[in-house]
Amino acid sequence: MISWQAVLMGYGCGLVIGLSIIYIMLSTHYLAWLSRMDVKLKHEILMRMKRNKKRH
Repeated sequence: MISWQAVLMGYGCGLVIGLSIIYIMLSTHYLAWLSRMDVKLKHEILMRMKRNKKRH
């Protein structure tokens, strides 16, 4: 059985790593890249839906 200390150590390590990744993403303007990718994906989905409507 896993003790609560082991769970707490794993949670703490994961929290530190996660916060570090978020800091790096924010400092390198990763969100702008993600936003552009999101807009492109939405456009592709809309075009696919329009194409499928024309077929039916």
